[in-house]
Amino acid sequence: MRPFGMKLTTLQDTIGHRFSDINLLERALTHSSLKQGSNLQSYNQRLEFLGDAVIDLIVAEYLFTKYKDKAEGELTQMRSHLVSKDALSYLGRSLGLGEYVRMSSSAERSGDRDRDSTLSDTVEALLGAIYIDAGIDASSKAWHLILDKYPIDERFSLSDKSNSKGILQETLQDIKAESPKYKTLNITGPDHDRIFTIEVNWFNQPLGQGTGNSKKTAEKAAAKDALSRRLWEFPDFLIPE
Repeated sequence: MRPFGMKLTTLQDTIGHRFSDINLLERALTHSSLKQGSNLQSYNQRLEFLGDAVIDLIVAEYLFTKYKDKAEGELTQMRSHLVSKDALSYLGRSLGLGEYVRMSSSAERSGDRDRDSTLSDTVEALLGAIYIDAGIDASSKAWHLILDKYPIDERFSLSDKSNSKGILQETLQDIKAESPKYKTLNITGPDHDRIFTIEVNWFNQPLGQGTGNSKKTAEKAAAKDALSRRLWEFPDFLIPE
């Protein structure tokens, strides 16, 4: 097995950024299972927090520049799609980040090294570390180099509305950590040809409705309707403190 320092050199070549402070990269690759007491600087969760915001900004600027004909609502949906756990874990797996993450033996035995949450969190921590090390331009350069190698636009189609439930949940949870709820309003038609009407609610407020020949299809339609209406942005929509 290659020494950890040699592995870090390979990773830096892959992302196109040489760290001035290599300790930042090491921390970005340190799983919370190796947390040393109350020392928040010993593992990567604070860098994840920062990297999440850095990636949001980079992706927002990319979409704003590339899609000049898209309205704010569409751009928000597209950003949610590209910064989702699915997209980030795909990038992390493509980069082989699981090989670099340092974690406890118990976490490794439980499969954390290849877990989607571990990989997506590590991507965020990595971008956060680059930002601290060299600023937003270096972060943007590394992100675009990664996308050039592993274009998630192709795997996670920007026009794909099949993930409307996931996009709605991520959009809302960015505002408040509460998942939307789906309620069946009506079921019509014979047993072999049912039509479901579903309403999606958030904090007991209706956001949208959809119909379909299954609950799953109707829920996706309701989420798509909610995304198009964006009622949670109106000032009279009450979100508990």
